[in-house]
Amino acid sequence: MSTILRAAAIAATLVSSVRASAEDPSESGWDVDLSVPVALITGDTTYRIHASDSTGSITSELEFPLLGPLAGVRGQFASPRDPSRRRWVLEASGLMSFTGPVGTMKDSDWLSDSIDIATVGATNPGKDIYSESKAELRTLIFEGRVAWQHEPSPGFRVSPLAGVLYQRFKYDVRDVTQVGYGPYAAGFSGSASGRVLAYEVSYRAPYAGVRGELVRGGFSATAELWYSPFASATDRDDHMLRSKLSTTDASGTAWEAGLGAKLALGPSDALQGQLFLVRFNATGTQFQRFYGGPNVGQSGTIGSAITSSRATALVAWTHRM
Repeated sequence: MSTILRAAAIAATLVSSVRASAEDPSESGWDVDLSVPVALITGDTTYRIHASDSTGSITSELEFPLLGPLAGVRGQFASPRDPSRRRWVLEASGLMSFTGPVGTMKDSDWLSDSIDIATVGATNPGKDIYSESKAELRTLIFEGRVAWQHEPSPGFRVSPLAGVLYQRFKYDVRDVTQVGYGPYAAGFSGSASGRVLAYEVSYRAPYAGVRGELVRGGFSATAELWYSPFASATDRDDHMLRSKLSTTDASGTAWEAGLGAKLALGPSDALQGQLFLVRFNATGTQFQRFYGGPNVGQSGTIGSAITSSRATALVAWTHRM
């Protein structure tokens, strides 16, 4: 009888262990989650150039829209929790545009009074020349990160994290309409059809930050914040109407703030939503070269600031492998 009781006790222990592993696979091995996210972005990416000397100053700003849907894939790999409820979490994701949405590219120019007089013979306070064009956008975003997750109390997790973000925006710009203000109205107003400009800008940011997570049953909510003091940006502007190619290398800072929620739909599936804002600020030098037209062969440099503000709303279905 004692042998039978001993065997029953062992069997009960084994069943209990299997049940615990089924309910919390993270206790027995790595968690592998795969997601298929769909997102919507809005915002802008802008570059502003400025030059001045004894004869006057000129400032030009080109604002390109960030607008449209994205889709991609995301993976998360989490190690088993140690006895202190700590574990490593590795994440990688990629998003790209699957349509070519059309927004409006805005180009503004401000000239000093001395340049106004030299160009049109009269001063014009404020903006001197402004144009709008149709812009088709192609987006590519990659991100990888590692987090050290700790659960100081049941249902609350905090994770210091480090990662790298890369985002690239490519534009095909066409059909420009330009307006000249004041004395610039006669000679600088008009329009042109067809392709007028091709623009590409890439941003990179190695970052460090923190994420907090609150878990209640099958629902969890997260908040995160990261900062990068080593962000960089490069761009390439082929201005076809003027036969001018401009390129910039810039460095600066970037940050992100985000909120998220996740609802379990069963033991292996969940629905996740996120909302976050990413901001880049970088300054550098733009190199300009005319490759055609009356100014062919001329080149020079000018100070440039490249910025980007991107708000992203994301929904994802997540499956645990």
